[in-house]
Amino acid sequence: MKLNRRDAWALYVQEAEKLPFDAGNLPDAIPNGSFEDGEGDIPADWALVRGMIRVSTEWCASGGCDGGRCLRLTPWGGGASWHSRPVAVTPGAQYVFRCRMRRAGEPGWAEGAEVSWVGLVFCDAAGRPLRDDGEYGRPLLLVRAHSTEGWVEAWRHLTAPEGAVALRVNFRLDRGEPESDDPYRASHYGEVDSGDWWIDDVRLDRMPLPIEPARGVLCIHTAGGDARLRITDMHGETLAPPDTFAYYGGDGCFHTLTDDTRVFLPAGGYTVEAMRGFQRDPFSKAVEVVEGHECPVSVEMPRVADWPAHGWYAGDHHCHLAFDGHTRYPLMGIDDVYRIARGEGLDYLSFCGDLHDQHAYADWRDAGRPRDARPDGAFEREDFVAAVSFEARNDLLGHLCLVNAPGHVAPAHPEALVPTGTERALLLRRSDSRGTRGALAVAHPFAGLDFERIAESLASPAKTRCYRELPVDAAVGFGDVIDILTGEPGEREQSRSVYC
Repeated sequence: MKLNRRDAWALYVQEAEKLPFDAGNLPDAIPNGSFEDGEGDIPADWALVRGMIRVSTEWCASGGCDGGRCLRLTPWGGGASWHSRPVAVTPGAQYVFRCRMRRAGEPGWAEGAEVSWVGLVFCDAAGRPLRDDGEYGRPLLLVRAHSTEGWVEAWRHLTAPEGAVALRVNFRLDRGEPESDDPYRASHYGEVDSGDWWIDDVRLDRMPLPIEPARGVLCIHTAGGDARLRITDMHGETLAPPDTFAYYGGDGCFHTLTDDTRVFLPAGGYTVEAMRGFQRDPFSKAVEVVEGHECPVSVEMPRVADWPAHGWYAGDHHCHLAFDGHTRYPLMGIDDVYRIARGEGLDYLSFCGDLHDQHAYADWRDAGRPRDARPDGAFEREDFVAAVSFEARNDLLGHLCLVNAPGHVAPAHPEALVPTGTERALLLRRSDSRGTRGALAVAHPFAGLDFERIAESLASPAKTRCYRELPVDAAVGFGDVIDILTGEPGEREQSRSVYC
């Protein structure tokens, strides 16, 4: 999405003002969240505010997560926007929003959309939308994924603000147009009308949920939040709870966006482990879960080293979200990535987003970091340094991560011979009016190379993503840092940079 939070909120309010509201007739749960009921072309208790039936949206008779009915949105025809009937909430109460969704289409179509969000907006007794400017109170959640591995669960923790009486759910997709003079965007986004977005099984659960029969509940409190957690039973089996971010090859490890986590488990013995990098003591405790009772665990990870105090920061300059391949977490945002990185013990993260992410972040930074106009990725913590950057992908010459780039990064077609790494480096070394300067990180410089036939590899245009300019840039002092890559297990080999 190409809007900052202030402009996106104004766009939402303009649309929400058209919707009816009856504070005296609010259901306790989202009605018709399965989309099974209704007549004609519109499911009961849902309103189509913009879009054309059977062109940009459809109430599908089949194909849902259980084979039944579902909603479908597409950029074709301009997109669509659906709103649920408001559901009653209690101020101060905590909730979990859940739905099932599926996406398919060419890479980049979702990032190319003008709007691609799930709106979770609280209303007052008059039906007026309540804006929450809290760091994690984002009412309009971007959906960046261009594809998912079938139907996946999307979820978000919510707290009803003061004055809230209702919550309204909104699914909105607006078609985007690549800039006519921007060959990079036209190439990257591909066919902007290729995308499809299916939605089903929309729910809102008030927390905490009651203890399930024949189970107890493990209540984990993580002081300061953000940590890698793992729960292991007496047989060595790991148990990752729902509504958390788990790794493909993380041996049962997971991250949660809340300081307090409740996990329903059969009675028995378990081990709770936590860590936050190598500057803190890891945590491990054996506990006994009793049927029908709560088992509290308070996680403490005292600091044993303070590298930033001595000028050393553990971090990552090369990190994407829903950029290549499928995603299991379609509502994960850049701020969530920062919290996970912090929970891994990193002190900084330079996130490589899309061009409009980098531009929005630079505009917000140059405007003095206004609170009400924060873009996704404007994350601020005293013990964590965050920035939104961009990976310049030139498949012939190589890829570059532009860390903390001043101003707007100019696009370039992936196969273009210019701009070269030298030009990128000079751009980063020119500070803007606020003195912002950047660093140049060479991404996966040895990707695709056959080291037994190195000269032939470098001479072959078929070998892409390797950084052919590395010797020159290193000689003239333009390469600030390079990736050190590790392989992650999974169906496709993944790479990430890990260095200090």
